[in-house]
Amino acid sequence: MKPAIGITMGDPAGIGPELCLKALADPVVQDCCVPVVFGDRQVLARVAEATKLPHDTGSVPLADWPQSAVSTPLLVDCAAMTGRKLEPGALSADCGKASYIYIREAIQSVQDGHTSAVVTAPINKESLSMAGIPYPGHTEILAESAGT
Repeated sequence: MKPAIGITMGDPAGIGPELCLKALADPVVQDCCVPVVFGDRQVLARVAEATKLPHDTGSVPLADWPQSAVSTPLLVDCAAMTGRKLEPGALSADCGKASYIYIREAIQSVQDGHTSAVVTAPINKESLSMAGIPYPGHTEILAESAGT
């Protein structure tokens, strides 16, 4: 059985959603693992439409995660951006908060044994700061979560 790997969507206004769509559809990625994206269904759908990338991956609301063993690519819909205005490329406290939620949930999934590792898409450190998140970036969030 291939390991399930958690992938954070990164900043919703950045390149992360596009990278996640590509990872979910990439046969090379699927040959080595089962990608599990922690992000937002609505954001990925909008990016898929704008970029003409496939968006036929199954999704599960965060409240229903984890399910039984994951065997196909999956989106864990954190719904952190639902109903919020999203401007691609713009700094936003909402995007910083969403980025943090994706990271936190992906880390928790590893700690709970539902995924084997975390891969992070790019975040915007300034948006993270605007949201009042007390970490300058991924490294510090991961370090504290790991107790290092």
